[in-house]
Amino acid sequence: MSKALSNLLLLLLAIFCCNFAFGQTLNRTVVSSGGGTATAGNIILAYNIGEPTANFLVNQAAGQALLTGFIQPDFDITLTAPNNISSQLVLFPNPTHTGVSKLDFKNIPDGSYQVDIVDAVGHVLYTKTILYAKNNNINVDLNVTNFKGGTYYVRVRNGSVQGQLKLIKL
Repeated sequence: MSKALSNLLLLLLAIFCCNFAFGQTLNRTVVSSGGGTATAGNIILAYNIGEPTANFLVNQAAGQALLTGFIQPDFDITLTAPNNISSQLVLFPNPTHTGVSKLDFKNIPDGSYQVDIVDAVGHVLYTKTILYAKNNNINVDLNVTNFKGGTYYVRVRNGSVQGQLKLIKL
């Protein structure tokens, strides 16, 4: 009888005292192009189909930057980040049907700039160096006719400034 009572107490202890689980929740923001949820019994699975890119969030006053994207470290990266000029760049037509887009520069510092087209994985597919002066209106032709349809990133940079725009090829 004592073994049966012992088993009953063990069962009651398991039911009332161990009805919880431990877990860690990380709230990451992802650029998602799709996703959904699925339920199996009492388990809910949520998933995202997104763009595996990484960008820097810069706090220039503190001299720090955080890497965002699918692979995000849990530590700060201290650096002197270049000024962001994305708002001074214009990319048209975007999305492109023909495979040719133009990149227009508006009020950025004079100098030599490297223009890269990067795929979603980070491979540089195209590079061009241009010389910009404010008194010259420069439109750079970006020919992506040989690229597969998808999302690409146009990155413009020199030693002191950088900018990035998304380019979609249909």
